[in-house]
Amino acid sequence: MKLDTRCVLCRRYDEDGGHLFFKCKYVKKVWAELNLDQIRQSLVNAQPAREVVEIILKLKEDVQCQVIILLYFWWSERCGVREGEKQ
Repeated sequence: MKLDTRCVLCRRYDEDGGHLFFKCKYVKKVWAELNLDQIRQSLVNAQPAREVVEIILKLKEDVQCQVIILLYFWWSERCGVREGEKQ
C-alpha cells in the first residue's frame, strides 16, 4: 500500500507534528496574525512532544489558552481538509 505522507494543507513536505503545527506555510501565517510568532519559534524545535507541552504550560494563562485553541482548531482544519472539505 502506498501512502501519501505530504502535508494535506500545503502539499509540500512530509507531515509530522512539527511541520503541521509550527512549520507549514499556512500555519505560520495564523501564528503571525495572532501575534504569537515568537511563541511558535520557541516551540518549533522542541523535541519530544512533552517538551512542547512543558513550554505551553509555562506561558501566561491567557496566552496558553490562545495557543491551545489555535492547535485544536488547526488540527480540526487539517482533518476537515483531509476528509475533502475546502480549506
